[in-house]
Amino acid sequence: MEQIISIGEKQVKLKATASILLRYKALIGKDLLKEFIKIENIKKREELNKDNISSLENLENIDLEFIYNLFYVLAKTADPELPPMLEFIDSFEYIPIEEVSKTVIDLVINSMGMSGKKNIIPQTQIQTYK
Repeated sequence: MEQIISIGEKQVKLKATASILLRYKALIGKDLLKEFIKIENIKKREELNKDNISSLENLENIDLEFIYNLFYVLAKTADPELPPMLEFIDSFEYIPIEEVSKTVIDLVINSMGMSGKKNIIPQTQIQTYK
């Protein structure tokens, strides 16, 4: 599955394939499923305490490294000629974490055939290519 997202003036193509678990491990050196479990545990805690959590506290719970890693792996899958991760991330003035995290997580979930999860990306904002 491929999607193009806009970040500032740039269009970034993201691609998730059946090899996402292997590619993430090869590029990042971590187990993607274990990273997802951490994120799920954070989401469950937030849901239990949603009335007591400010947006600043929610930001504290976001694993930015995980989101950046996943963003890079999907972009690198779409374009193998991308520079190393730090150069790639530095090429952006800013990265809208909330939007990027929803996009990359949805791509990975769909690529792993986890159809029980609902699509979390509004399709009007993202162009999808199959």
